[in-house]
Formats: sequence, C-alpha cells, structure tokens
Amino acid sequence: MKKIETIEEYNQAVERVEILLKQLDETDPSFTSKIDELESELKHYSDLVTDYCDEHFSVGEPTTE
Repeated sequence: MKKIETIEEYNQAVERVEILLKQLDETDPSFTSKIDELESELKHYSDLVTDYCDEHFSVGEPTTE
C-alpha cells in the first residue's frame, strides 16, 4: 500500500498495526530477523496511518481564545 485513500483502507491499516504489535509482543526475542521484519512492516503501516490522520483528522493550530 503506497497511500491510504479511503476510510476503509485506513481501518484495514489500523487493524494491521494492531496485529503487528501483538505479533511483536509474542515473538521470542532471539528471533531477531523476524522481529526486524515485523518492525519494518509496523513502521510502514504506522507511517501510512499517521499521514492519513494528518490529512483527514487535523485538529488545526491551537488558539488562545
């Protein structure tokens, strides 16, 4: 996935992030290659989710009012 375009893709990406976090938590620390693979995929999906959120759920600048 290069960029999240729809809310459905966003929801799928968030679900994938949750699965990856669980897999990382359950992976034996001695399997460093598997951990590296999971971390790389997690970073990819996290970046996609962050970009989508910044574009579609932006709160804006704070005001002093």
